[in-house]
Amino acid sequence: MKSVAKYVVTLGFIFFLKEGALAQAVFDTLNLMEFEVVDYHASHVITSKTQTIDSLDMREFNQQDLGEMLSLLAPVYVKSYGRGTLSTVSFRGMAAAHTQVLWEGFRLNSPMLGQVDFSQVPNALFTGAEIKYGGSTLLYSGGAFGGLVSLNSLTPENKHSYVQFEQSVGSFETFTSTAAMNLAVKNFVSTTKVFRQSSANNFTYVNNALLPVETMKQKEANFLNYGFSQLFNLSAANGQEWYIVTWNQWTARDLPPIMTNVFKLQEENQSDFTSRTVLGWRRNTGQTLSEVKAAYFHENFNYYLRTVTSDSLQNTVILNDSRNIINTGMVKADMKTDLGKAYLLAIKLDLEHQSVDSRSYQGLKTRNEATVMVSLEKSFFNWLLVKALVREAFSDGAFLPLLPYLGISVKPFSGADFYVRLNASENYKRPTLNEMYFFPMGNPDLLPERASQVEGSLDYSLTSISGHNLAFDVSAYYSRVHNWIQWLPGEFEYWKPLNVELVESRGVEASAQWKYVVNSWTFNAMAQYAYAHTQAQDEEVQQVQMPYIPMHRANGYLAVGWRKYQMRWGTNFTGERFTTLDPEKTYTNTLPSFWLNEVSAGATFKVGKTTLETRIKVYNLFDVSYQAVLWRAMPGRYAEAAVFLKW
Repeated sequence: MKSVAKYVVTLGFIFFLKEGALAQAVFDTLNLMEFEVVDYHASHVITSKTQTIDSLDMREFNQQDLGEMLSLLAPVYVKSYGRGTLSTVSFRGMAAAHTQVLWEGFRLNSPMLGQVDFSQVPNALFTGAEIKYGGSTLLYSGGAFGGLVSLNSLTPENKHSYVQFEQSVGSFETFTSTAAMNLAVKNFVSTTKVFRQSSANNFTYVNNALLPVETMKQKEANFLNYGFSQLFNLSAANGQEWYIVTWNQWTARDLPPIMTNVFKLQEENQSDFTSRTVLGWRRNTGQTLSEVKAAYFHENFNYYLRTVTSDSLQNTVILNDSRNIINTGMVKADMKTDLGKAYLLAIKLDLEHQSVDSRSYQGLKTRNEATVMVSLEKSFFNWLLVKALVREAFSDGAFLPLLPYLGISVKPFSGADFYVRLNASENYKRPTLNEMYFFPMGNPDLLPERASQVEGSLDYSLTSISGHNLAFDVSAYYSRVHNWIQWLPGEFEYWKPLNVELVESRGVEASAQWKYVVNSWTFNAMAQYAYAHTQAQDEEVQQVQMPYIPMHRANGYLAVGWRKYQMRWGTNFTGERFTTLDPEKTYTNTLPSFWLNEVSAGATFKVGKTTLETRIKVYNLFDVSYQAVLWRAMPGRYAEAAVFLKW
């Protein structure tokens, strides 16, 4: 009882801690002797590219959001509207709406936008993540043409009790506090996690939208984000497990004007409340894994915009008070069983009901969907794996197209970890509710998107070569998307969603990793490059790179550890992007490439049973002036310091 009381008091103090120093909220904590943050599955049991981020890696980016972590660890494009505001992720030359995000197997994508705001997904609440690319996403969900991110909260991080706390302070009056407590009693585990982040977000930037160009300070851009997750996990007899996990979050943020409107008198803000709960049961008999779970997701958000004339604050020019309530109920039943003779069968059944009550729609909008997925794997000769699956959905009184996937994995040399993988698939995505019903821009005549995709990849790894571990990966893909949905300028200055008849995307992704341990030294490095050529093949649209899809993207890091000290340098490059489908390059329709660098240094100490880590980090090391989205201000060089305690 004393330990429980101590924990409750500790968490209460941490969560409501009064910040009293300047801070910047993006800090990564590195484990002393563990720097490996990317795991490409160079394994015979997969037929497509998969990337795993485990609990150690998640804690390394504990106080950052999911988008910031992916920008450094995955070959994806993160499109950010600024710190604390909308952040989306696109894979393999696809749009942000072609990226699915799952939490415990349930979709987080908004029925309204079809996207996930990655700035509102705090890494501190999760134990791991898995990234699926291309056609392999059909095993989990339809509509993820580019890729899918699956988040996990269930796996208990430890079978023993602990309390941990991390605090960062730095630039722009930003404060981030995270805390966790794990209580383990026999077969019962309770894990509580809380976080709080606030920032004035008042950085200086170069405003090149004005003549003459000015250096300005961003105003009316503060944000507050806080929440908690709670997991109860009970292991029972006969391999059974019961669990309930909930994730609740509150957000309030002012939205700054774009660079061209900095002198415009306006008030723009958004407040959000989300509550997500999953209740489940699973059983593992060794031969068969069965799981049944249900989820309820609730989201209530309000977007407010008011602009006034300069001569009178009482004369309103624009007033938009959009209130939206989204309720989603879901049930999943999964079964995977070993049929013998190297056959593995998986069956998944999904039921989903969506309800959206929005002032931007004319009436309540609902969607219902039932989906069945069946997959079969077969191993031959210990060097060949073949996997086939089909996904069929019935939605709102009609069957959707059957979606197939076929993949193979070949290990041609018995003595080497070298794999060749090939796969092909069909995918399908219906228009979002905003695309169809948002007044007055919605287009109810939109056609659903349909994708045909092929992919090939090579994986090769060398382990324990004079203390060196090396891994290489290269993938090539080709996608044809019919009826691609693109927002384009329409009449009355409104942007409207329209179908582009055909969009083709082709590209290459490559990565290399190196790890070396000698005496008290640990070296780890990773480099990734992605090339994506995505063009419309429509007679009414010029053949140019699709908007906000960079043709070139690269990232990497180098980490060095010596005894209790660590240093890390990370970098990421984003190539030139078009902002429209206009083939002529102009000052406003082309964003130049940019290269960002960051460096961190820290140390880990052991004081009795308490672990203490300290770290300082500098972002945008070379003070680059850039825009990820046209006329949206981004910060120059900034820094933070953080302390982590675990006992």
